[in-house]
Amino acid sequence: MFLSSQKFILSFLVFTFSFYLLKAQVSGPEQDCSNAISVCQDIYVQNESYEGFGDMQEILIQNTSCLLNGENNSVWYIFTVTGSGDLEFSIIPFANDDYDFALYDLTGLSCSDILTGVAPEVRCNYSGTLGPTGLQSGFTGISEGAGGPPFSAPLPVNVGETYALVIDNFTSSDDGYTLDFTASSAQILDNVPPELANVNTSGCDESFFLEVILSEPVLCSSIDPDGTNFSLSGPDNLNILSASSDDCDAGGAFTSIIVLELDQYIINGGAYTLDLHGSDNGTFLEDNCGNIAISDQLVFQANNIIIPDIEYEISTGCSNDTVTIINNTEGNVTDIIWNFGNGMTSSDFAPEITVLSGGVLNVTVEMESSDCVVQESFTVQLSDGFNAAFTSLTSPICANEDIEFEITTPAFADNYNWIFPDGVTYDIENPVHSFAEAGTYSISLTIANSFEGCTETVLQDVVVNPRPNAIINVPSILCSGEVIVLDESSIGNISAYTWNTGDGNTYETANPQHVYEMEGTFDISLFVSDGICGTDSTVTTITVNQSPEFSLGADTSICFSETLVIEPDFPPDFDSFQWSTGQDNVTSIEVSTTPEIVWLEITADGCTRRDSLEVTSGTDECPLPISIPNAFTPNESGINDVFRPVAKNVETFEMQIFNRWGQKLFSTNVINNGWDGTFNNADQPMGVYVYDIRIRFLDGRDEYFTGNLHLIR
Repeated sequence: MFLSSQKFILSFLVFTFSFYLLKAQVSGPEQDCSNAISVCQDIYVQNESYEGFGDMQEILIQNTSCLLNGENNSVWYIFTVTGSGDLEFSIIPFANDDYDFALYDLTGLSCSDILTGVAPEVRCNYSGTLGPTGLQSGFTGISEGAGGPPFSAPLPVNVGETYALVIDNFTSSDDGYTLDFTASSAQILDNVPPELANVNTSGCDESFFLEVILSEPVLCSSIDPDGTNFSLSGPDNLNILSASSDDCDAGGAFTSIIVLELDQYIINGGAYTLDLHGSDNGTFLEDNCGNIAISDQLVFQANNIIIPDIEYEISTGCSNDTVTIINNTEGNVTDIIWNFGNGMTSSDFAPEITVLSGGVLNVTVEMESSDCVVQESFTVQLSDGFNAAFTSLTSPICANEDIEFEITTPAFADNYNWIFPDGVTYDIENPVHSFAEAGTYSISLTIANSFEGCTETVLQDVVVNPRPNAIINVPSILCSGEVIVLDESSIGNISAYTWNTGDGNTYETANPQHVYEMEGTFDISLFVSDGICGTDSTVTTITVNQSPEFSLGADTSICFSETLVIEPDFPPDFDSFQWSTGQDNVTSIEVSTTPEIVWLEITADGCTRRDSLEVTSGTDECPLPISIPNAFTPNESGINDVFRPVAKNVETFEMQIFNRWGQKLFSTNVINNGWDGTFNNADQPMGVYVYDIRIRFLDGRDEYFTGNLHLIR
């Protein structure tokens, strides 16, 4: 942690120092791996440091173990091992600067493989120590962080291996360094010309390309785009059309992978020879160290591939189809098996099968060569055979409408016989017919082919839908205020209704209810639609007469034994009337019993109207029919000698008399029996007494009374 902080502080100080000295760093294409500087000797002197990281930041967190900040004032080098041993090097700064590095194995790979993490990082050092750094004997670390030693362990290498080295100037100075490999037991002094290392084919896939792997990177500028650096011989007569490289196409300066484009597939397997032409051919490959390729040959094996090319033909009979396979497959097919998905198989190269017409064959074929296996799948749509079938070009079918019928199979019939249920026949291919009524009809069609001798008959039902017919069912005369059901009995599969009552109201249900409030003549219209065969509408006229206008008044109540006189205002010019009581020829009636509902019907111009009135007992509003005196004089004068209440319409009665000490002196259940002022035949003294009266009236009311009674002598 302390050393990492030191590296940060040192970076700041060096940056500040560089700013005040106004020193300039250099930049160039070699700051990207694809244009790396080739190291072909043991000592390389870099006079000036670099600034930035080129066109692309190639050091990311996923492809480095220690350069956590990525490229920082970096430059790339590339070299090829010419002698096996331990690789050691030193980066010796001209000043006391902090340089870091990462080393990647590019053998058989390209610079783009560094960015993706495919090319392995084999050594890395991010030490914060100022001064020399590199690979040196006596150190064991593979990857060193900011707090680690400045040197990492040597790397064992072999002849022909290629490595890319990125060097970063952490202190951002413009002073250069010396890159020294003299301590290595391995050799990088490159005087070996590039050679053919390997050839990759496409295996069993169809491809026009070969991938050529060289023993070391060569300059992109030395690759002839026409491919004349190479020639190819083998079982197939193949020509090379072009040579290219992804690294070169991306702007790189070198590559170890060249792609050759051929004029045709390699179909016949076996041994092929790729020739690399040297300088005697006029065009030659050159490696990063100026070594020119000499003539070289590489024998490689190619597979016997199979290139499927399959077609088929169908011949149709009366009820069978013959499927003929046309197999134009290229390659040395040694074994083949067909599966037609219906239980039929074949091992013929181009089989022919006969199957029942109709449906689909799901065909698979597996073909083998000595090296490859290829599977293909396809479907064969069989014909319908000589089967009679037809359809109507108009859907849905409606009554009284011309309908065109069309035969759907087959195309090679030459005789037709249509029979319709109304006895009409046709001998043409596609007749036009109409049906007078709705219903389900069975149509017969017979087709024939006189040349093949095929005949087929089919019976097919068609559904004829009725045309909508709007029908209104309402009386012609109505009365105002009367509820009318707008009834309809329309014909057809009606799905939508629109009513217009002629008085400004509309409805969209089948049988709505309506009330005409005013007299007059109104046109009722109905519009219907079935969503299938169209629409229809109709209109009918009704007369609305004025209903008699009168009222019995609001519901009311009467007290017990009262009489209510009902006397409505009769409308002028009425024809007849009737009371619920059965009384005739009277314009008023009396009601004295409750509860009772009284109604009156009056008829005028054919319209009868009824009004009703409910009469109930008004017990809460009626006065109590009882009188209770508060004094009496029992002196045998014949006047006010007995205490008793006066009441009417009594159903039950109970009265008790108490003195001031609560002693009961008198009780009776008969309202006409009163207290004469005695108790046990003894006159009671003058004073105040208490009465307690409980009474139920004939109208059902229960009442309780208590109070003071004065006895005066």
